[in-house]
Amino acid sequence: MAPRSIVSKLGVSVTLGAVFTIALLLVVVPIQQRKLLRENLISELESIASALSISVQFAIEQENLGLLAQVNSFMSGNSDVTIAGIYLIEGGASSLIAEFPPNVGLDNLSKDQLADYLLVSLPFSTSTTSGRVLVGSARANLEESVRRVQIPLYVAFAGLAIVFGLIFVSLSRGVVTPMMASARIASRLGSGDLDMDIDIRTDNREVQVLSSSLVELRDNLSAAKAENESLLKNLEDTVEARTGELNTALAELKESFQRLGAVLSSTNSLIWSFDRIRDEFHFTGATSDLSLFGLDSQANVALKNILQRVHPESRDILIERFTAFLIEGSELEQHVQLETTPGQYRWFLLTGVPIPIGTDRSELALGSLVDMDERFRQEQRIWEMAHSDELTGTGNRTQFTQAFHEAVRREKSGTLMLVDINDFKLINDTKGHLTGDKVLIAFAEELKLRIPRAYTIARLGGDEFGIVISPALDDESLASVFKELQHGIAKRSDLGLEVPVSISLGAASFPENGMDLETVMQAADTAMYQAKREKLGGSAFSLFHPGMDAERLTRSALRSRIETALHNNELELWYQPIWSSTQQGFLSVEALLRWPGDATPIQTVIDTAEESELILRVGEFVIESAFQMLAALPSYANDLLVSVNISPVQFHYQDLVELIEKYSSLNRVDPSRLLIEITERTFIENSELAQSILRRLKAIGVQVAIDDFGTGYSSLNSLHQLDIDWIKIDRAFVTDINTDTQSYQIVNALVKMSEALGIGLIAEGVETQAEREVLERLDVTRQQGYLFARPMPVNKLLAFMVEKSHSPTVAV
Repeated sequence: MAPRSIVSKLGVSVTLGAVFTIALLLVVVPIQQRKLLRENLISELESIASALSISVQFAIEQENLGLLAQVNSFMSGNSDVTIAGIYLIEGGASSLIAEFPPNVGLDNLSKDQLADYLLVSLPFSTSTTSGRVLVGSARANLEESVRRVQIPLYVAFAGLAIVFGLIFVSLSRGVVTPMMASARIASRLGSGDLDMDIDIRTDNREVQVLSSSLVELRDNLSAAKAENESLLKNLEDTVEARTGELNTALAELKESFQRLGAVLSSTNSLIWSFDRIRDEFHFTGATSDLSLFGLDSQANVALKNILQRVHPESRDILIERFTAFLIEGSELEQHVQLETTPGQYRWFLLTGVPIPIGTDRSELALGSLVDMDERFRQEQRIWEMAHSDELTGTGNRTQFTQAFHEAVRREKSGTLMLVDINDFKLINDTKGHLTGDKVLIAFAEELKLRIPRAYTIARLGGDEFGIVISPALDDESLASVFKELQHGIAKRSDLGLEVPVSISLGAASFPENGMDLETVMQAADTAMYQAKREKLGGSAFSLFHPGMDAERLTRSALRSRIETALHNNELELWYQPIWSSTQQGFLSVEALLRWPGDATPIQTVIDTAEESELILRVGEFVIESAFQMLAALPSYANDLLVSVNISPVQFHYQDLVELIEKYSSLNRVDPSRLLIEITERTFIENSELAQSILRRLKAIGVQVAIDDFGTGYSSLNSLHQLDIDWIKIDRAFVTDINTDTQSYQIVNALVKMSEALGIGLIAEGVETQAEREVLERLDVTRQQGYLFARPMPVNKLLAFMVEKSHSPTVAV
């Protein structure tokens, strides 16, 4: 369809403007004027009706109806009022009492006649009556007013139409016609007619400038045409020469591509280009390489299809790096895992050629994709060998150190935990290294199961494991982690151990307890040491606090002194005789450990030894010394029994039967002359193991007593299950037996229970004659305490026994 001329477009615009103006003047303006005049007239009538209503109310209240006669003179002075009336309302009916003009007969006018008036009705009321006022104006008056207003508008419209016509004619002759002529000239110049003559018009200055410009354009086009013809000739000569060079280059390029294909095939590499308009990769490489993705040679693959093959864990980082490569031109070198077969991933190195900032971003992006799976996995294996523990599969000290420094650098805060297996050396020594390794592997499995993957777990050596947690956990969360570990390792039934595995865990925080690894580890180690002191044979957990280290150092120094004392034979056994009132003699003695010349309380020495394998050496020393003492007794004391205290650790991890048989044989002493004392805690921890050990001890004649009975966890059920010979009543009940009814009743109950079970009783801590008498009345015939004798070395014991006995032979 041909475009319309300027004259046509201008004519349409002028016509539309005229139509709009006519519609405005003939339709909109008259309607609005009529509406405005009508509203003004109604407003005037309402004002008149309001004034008339006030006058009527006044006349009625003054009871001077003669005033109503003045309505005619009031109305005749206003040209807008055509009719008016005053009505009174009585009994629901209205009656006309005055009208204007007089005798117009308002009550007789029909609805059609009233339609010729604009009517306003206002009610009024007084204290005695009510009514309404009616005022109207003939609609003919309104129409006359409208006509008077509209005549000037129509005159204005005629003048406006003339102005529009003059503007249109002036534009057409002065502007449009010269422009159309210039357009025809420009069209001929554009078609190549450069020989035409152009008249320079002088109608007005603008047209003259336009005509002169067209002449100049014609001359320039003629010069450019001649120059282009010369350039075209030169270009044809150049193209012919370059074509030959290009054919040579194509041959060399083909050869280069063949070499590139051979290199790509040998290195398992793909070259890719990326069309950022279509979001597609184009791969080039060996067919075997492409087949890893199910692609054909020269295949085009959509970006979303490649992303679907990326491992979910590395997909987000790849999208981030690739986006930065495309948009910012940053370097692209990213290891990615791509799915080659369902569920199977291989490692690739994705590289991209950086696109300089400011270049056209619509160009193709280029890069390579190199199969690095075998190399990556080899490097990963090398890294794991350097950073992991071969036995447990956890990290090693190197990885632990790196994790700590990374946590300090990244988070600035964290928690370091040290955890080890209680009495692990005893497990190794008594059960063998294979069992020890099995325990370590099981413990590592529980650590990896219970500790979140975000934390670093490492075996630091032996049975000690370290855990780096960042950011730091609060005390409640740390306690929860410990309980999970404790529960998990305690329920393992696949370790081949009679005693449940227990752990000790210490924790320290950084930066609160230091910022370097050595300081924080020392704090955690101190906390773990504190946990071992509180373990009571089970698992324990402790948090480091200032001042804790001083006690650890003190205990550590004490352990070293104990070890030196054992080596130098500084420890001794002293003996406290046990009195039998039925036979009036001392039938047995209790061996008590002593350290002459050292002020350390002996219970502190024992507790410290129990924190390590020293307790086994101390226990062996006690049994050996007891048998040596029995072997050295004179013949008249051949029936004397010696009782020794056995630690729970020694009971569980040392083969007591083998140890007793060893020293009884070396000293030629019957093992039945040895009585061992164990605490309630010993058999509460593992009653089945306790029963097994006690049966073996009883088989070689060794008697067993429960020490400190009633102060721990004992129950009638445990006494019924275990083969016990003696119960030693704790001194706490003996001391209060004269003053505390409850202590008296407890001892009385123990007497009855022992009689029922066939178990003997020994009262400890008897210090007064009154206590002795009460115990004898309760039939507790064996008593031990300062009332009878204090602990004494063996040389004094023999003299004491001879002195206190009624005959050279000790009563049995």
